[in-house]
Amino acid sequence: MALQPDYRRFVGEIVAIRNAKSIVRRLDRTAGTLVLSWLRSASSARRR
Repeated sequence: MALQPDYRRFVGEIVAIRNAKSIVRRLDRTAGTLVLSWLRSASSARRR
């Protein structure tokens, strides 16, 4: 019975890592679009 809490914590850590990876991927996508839009606006402002 001593193995039960460790096993549960291990599974919880795996699930947390998977959630963090998906969150990081989503953040990377939004940050990439933000940076692209900012670069576009900066380049257009530089042309003016």
